[in-house]
Amino acid sequence: MCGIHLIVQTKAVSTAQGLDKALALMLDAAQHRGKDGQGQWATSEPLPIALGHNLLQIADIHPFNRQPIQSDDGRYVLAFNGQIYNHHQLRQALPPRDWQSQSDAETLLYHLAHKGAKGLESLAGMYALIYYDRQTQRLLIAQDPWQMKPLYYAQTPTHLLFSSEIQSLLASGLMPRQLNEAAIPHYLQYRYAPHPQTFYQGVYAWQGAAYFSLFEQRFEALNHGSQCASETDHPAPMPLQEAVLRHLPAAVPTGLMLSGGVDSSLLALSVAQVRPSGGMLAFSLQITDSQQLSDDFRYATVIARACRMPLVEVRASAKALEASFEAIIGHTDSPIADIAAFSTYWIAETAARQGVYVLWSGAGADELLGGYRRHQWYAQYHQWKPWSHWAAAVARKVLPRRWQQYSRARRQALGLQANPVYTMQTLCALSSPLVYSTNTLTPEPQRFDLKGFLQMEQQHYLPYDILRLNDQMAMRHSVELRMPYLDTAFTEWAQCLSNRYLCQNPAKWPLKQALIQLSSSLGTSIGQRPKQGFGLPIGQYMRQAPLFWKQYFDNPQAAIFKYVPYGAVAQQWQAHQRGQADFSTELLSVALLAVWIQQRFG
Repeated sequence: MCGIHLIVQTKAVSTAQGLDKALALMLDAAQHRGKDGQGQWATSEPLPIALGHNLLQIADIHPFNRQPIQSDDGRYVLAFNGQIYNHHQLRQALPPRDWQSQSDAETLLYHLAHKGAKGLESLAGMYALIYYDRQTQRLLIAQDPWQMKPLYYAQTPTHLLFSSEIQSLLASGLMPRQLNEAAIPHYLQYRYAPHPQTFYQGVYAWQGAAYFSLFEQRFEALNHGSQCASETDHPAPMPLQEAVLRHLPAAVPTGLMLSGGVDSSLLALSVAQVRPSGGMLAFSLQITDSQQLSDDFRYATVIARACRMPLVEVRASAKALEASFEAIIGHTDSPIADIAAFSTYWIAETAARQGVYVLWSGAGADELLGGYRRHQWYAQYHQWKPWSHWAAAVARKVLPRRWQQYSRARRQALGLQANPVYTMQTLCALSSPLVYSTNTLTPEPQRFDLKGFLQMEQQHYLPYDILRLNDQMAMRHSVELRMPYLDTAFTEWAQCLSNRYLCQNPAKWPLKQALIQLSSSLGTSIGQRPKQGFGLPIGQYMRQAPLFWKQYFDNPQAAIFKYVPYGAVAQQWQAHQRGQADFSTELLSVALLAVWIQQRFG
């Protein structure tokens, strides 16, 4: 992985700071994204442009990997972050030339020169790229359809800026640092900012692909990504092995985040099929102070031993969380109220210390195949309408309020409504948000069955929670995260599964079938193991160490209570401490935001 940066001066300015200085500041702010060097390219015609790149060498250790890179004739310039897994096939389809390296960046440069924006359709990988055609004076700015690699932009009266990280945009000195208060209600309801907004005024998350004309100074959006043309009840064999083979090549040591659950265990077994002698390290979280999650590590140990993967234990505890809570928040571009961010940070930190700079993750499987409990609830809700929401309405009236409030699961189950879109949003949101947002999850789904719900998850929760926190936490340690379940072939296969197929079979049934078959020799029923999740027992920790957590909730004059009602937070804290309800996620969202605002804005 790398970092990419762009500055376009759209109007004349009377400032002593040139673009080279601003770009240098952006590169320095993103140094953790590329420990292997920095590169710059600039021109003054027709407008001043500066393009920068932080280099992290993963696949082909070669001087030509240094970016930005130019075509032989100087017409095309590319800065690229990510990995193109099918670049060897793309290279074979190009006209013969004297290639300088085996780099996917060199392939991508000439692939786009040959096919233009249409060439994006044939890319299999994760990427964010900025591609400049000096002859047409147009920039092509594009991201992979799943947004695995982030890209942010800001447009001021005098400059257009792009970067892999928000902090680099701000470091340029070309734009103000102002809190976007409008993002806070949405965050407190859904745990992340409403896209394309961020927590900074004037800074937006890039989506899709577009041309930017320097002459006209406007964007021209391009169609990017595709949906399945025909869904099936009888799918072809799952192409996971193909995805695994595409993700394997790397010139640096590789590891796997192994939770012991279905997704990561199946990846481990799939790797073992093609690499029976081992060669990949497994990293697993060991919760040292919670019996509740101790089985995760036990299952991970069984799988790692069967796959001949040395298992590296990453120890986690309440004390470890307290010691690093504010420091880890300080590394985030924007707050995301997901406790899994801390687990990911610790695993990536441990991997980097072991010299491992590529980690595999099982991200994406749940959102593609309906792996969360809320997906199963929604499938039942959709099947039994109107009885399901009628039963929920009756339960809300007759059951004791204390029983209803006891757990997030109960609160969500009792939140079923007649309107399917509202029900989807209720299941995605925190069950007892402290502030309700007027921003709904848009665009709204075009269908209201389980497939429609999964498509909404793929457009919102997956890119703006899971993939954002994965990138921020791993890249802080210069670690590339690869996600085989988001491989092009696998996602195309998964998106063609019919709603009937998903509803008639257990959650993630294709993965569980494959896991049962591959693990049969182990004598374990790991394929039937209930979903545990990848996180920490934050509710337990808040009750065990009330003094640590209370500091974020007990001062009504704190800056956070300008945006969150102090009384409502106090009530949730008291109910949680008394064991009357589990408000740990709601309280975590407040604590995290309080620290983040204090760190960024004082």
